[in-house]
Amino acid sequence: MFEQVKSEQMYGSIFLSALDLERINLEAKKNALTLVDFSESVFRNQIEKVCNEIMQKVPRIILLSGPSASGKTTTASLIQNNLYYEYNISSFVVSLDNFFLNPEFSPVLPDGSPDLENISKLDIPLINKFLEEIVVSGKSKMPSFDFKTGLRCEEYQNVQLQDGEVLIVEGTHALNPKLIQSEKLIRNLFKIYISTDSHFIANDRVAISGKNLRMMRRLIRDSLKRGESFGGFVEKWPKVLLGEEVFIEPFKTCADFLIDSVHFYEPMLYARYLKGMFEEEIQSSQVGLKELNEVFRMLVNIEQFDTTIIPASSMLWEVF
Repeated sequence: MFEQVKSEQMYGSIFLSALDLERINLEAKKNALTLVDFSESVFRNQIEKVCNEIMQKVPRIILLSGPSASGKTTTASLIQNNLYYEYNISSFVVSLDNFFLNPEFSPVLPDGSPDLENISKLDIPLINKFLEEIVVSGKSKMPSFDFKTGLRCEEYQNVQLQDGEVLIVEGTHALNPKLIQSEKLIRNLFKIYISTDSHFIANDRVAISGKNLRMMRRLIRDSLKRGESFGGFVEKWPKVLLGEEVFIEPFKTCADFLIDSVHFYEPMLYARYLKGMFEEEIQSSQVGLKELNEVFRMLVNIEQFDTTIIPASSMLWEVF
């Protein structure tokens, strides 16, 4: 096992740009735990840095946005924990998913299917009312959405913040300027954008892009946790990407802080679980995505990890 300084020399200069898949694969074979520990430390360091900046600006509301499968939910929780244990600042995490409209009021695509990536699926007036009451009085009532029934629940949750506490709002549309237009709210915001900004290279070309990583994360997550079929995923994913291009990615430049959620050892996990869960479907000439086929061929030749190697506090448990 080599010292962390050697790990930094090996990975530090290529992080947030291009990660050498061959070198990482060699380390996975030689010293898997060191690779995992360093990867997790790089992500934790970003959490520590963003919390330090939050404390310098002292916002009332933290907005956390990013595309599908970027790690928003777990990252919101990690920020919450860091603010509490390092700065003694309590916070409350709110998901914009709770503000979804019922289907009869939600947008649809030209083919009649639900437009799940459209900001218009959110109850924007209610979101602004909720946030304004939090800023002015420190308390409000928050709805909840039942994804099993696809309907908003009748019960509302009381949310109350004391002086000095903050609200963390996470959701794909959190940075969209259509969401919050009140100047009073805008003055009280700190904006974070999280995505998979790094990519893995092999033979001087991009072998696994950040978007490929999110594709694999969502395929595994939706299958394990949401009962999604491979065919259902293949149908939805292009629509997800199109929605991101219109409603999410353009507002990345509005963020006060960017987080890259790529973990160096992710390909080793997906090499194992995609092969075990979807090998036949991925290789089928009838069903699949071209990008997924290409990435899968790359994964066949690398080291495989199972989930026992993932630390308990890792963001990657959001996938599994």
